[in-house]
Amino acid sequence: RFGPVVQKNYHNNRDMRAVKCSGFGDVEDVLEVVEDFPKPVLDPNKGGYVLLETRACALAPGDVRVVSGKTKEFQAPKRFPFVPGGDVSGVVVGVCNDETRLKVGDEVVSRFHMKPRGGLAQYTLAKAEQTALKPQSVDFNKAAALASSGVAALALAKRVKQGDRVLVIGGSGGVGSSLVQLARHFGASYVAATSSKVDVVRDRLRADDVIDYREQNVWGLERYKDIKFDVVFDLVGGQWRHASTDRDRNILKSGRDGGRFFVVTPDTAWFEIHTVMHIIQVFLAPALWRAFSSLINRNLPRYRFLLVLPDELEWKHELFSLVDQRVLDVVLDPASPFPFTTAGVRAAYNLQASRHCLGKAVVSLSPN
Repeated sequence: RFGPVVQKNYHNNRDMRAVKCSGFGDVEDVLEVVEDFPKPVLDPNKGGYVLLETRACALAPGDVRVVSGKTKEFQAPKRFPFVPGGDVSGVVVGVCNDETRLKVGDEVVSRFHMKPRGGLAQYTLAKAEQTALKPQSVDFNKAAALASSGVAALALAKRVKQGDRVLVIGGSGGVGSSLVQLARHFGASYVAATSSKVDVVRDRLRADDVIDYREQNVWGLERYKDIKFDVVFDLVGGQWRHASTDRDRNILKSGRDGGRFFVVTPDTAWFEIHTVMHIIQVFLAPALWRAFSSLINRNLPRYRFLLVLPDELEWKHELFSLVDQRVLDVVLDPASPFPFTTAGVRAAYNLQASRHCLGKAVVSLSPN
């Protein structure tokens, strides 16, 4: 469907197979798989990095934004062409002289450092402090899917209190598909979610209720106006206007009664930012005003805008342990894994950009 994958041996070569991004724009115009991209070089004396032979790369909204140029003043590469992609799994093939935790041959998961790039290539340099041994119970494709989205879901799930009734807006995406499961593990007594993938979220992720947003507005459901939610996680953006109005008959408890509203994205998910003023307008001003309003008006649920991507390795260790214990089922979109071809990579990016990806979109770089 996406064309043949031609595998070559680059171990004794300065070049490698990689996705080359030639500029900002539509993926059909700027992304292509090439055979002669310069292989990254590990300086064994510099410290802090490991060289990976990449086996899989999972996409996230940030990967789409970087290629689009909508945040180029803050996330642009130093030069073109560059290799996009930030969340990877693979095998360690080189370590620095002072590295004591990781060794050649380790199967690992790593995520981008600062900006998502370098992952869609046969080899990538990864920050050692962002790199952890992969879970033994899943393959490289599912392991890559955990690098950012899984950790973010874990950080959110830890906001759940014992006995909470939880609503996840966007329950079948990269973060949502994990959060629906982890919320229960961390004490939720009832978990509902909005999604167009009703069967998957109900049967596979074991949500108590799934609301198809194409057919029903969850904020208007009478069954939740009497038995309200303690927590709403907004993973799609723009839901605070519902949570903060019609408070007498709202489905989310007031702050006075312990209601909390957590959001991880601005009101417009595919935001465009080119100046510091844009950052203030899109992120800071709405978040600060809503947080302040909910603090002084206890009739509102407590508002929190969260940037949840902790750096500490302990988060990955805990998450991967939950995967190996079968607490968390890693969800990949049925179209995944995409092949490491120009057509395959473009299709993966288009799926991610559509905002209708089930779980994660992953490109497989495995030689097998």
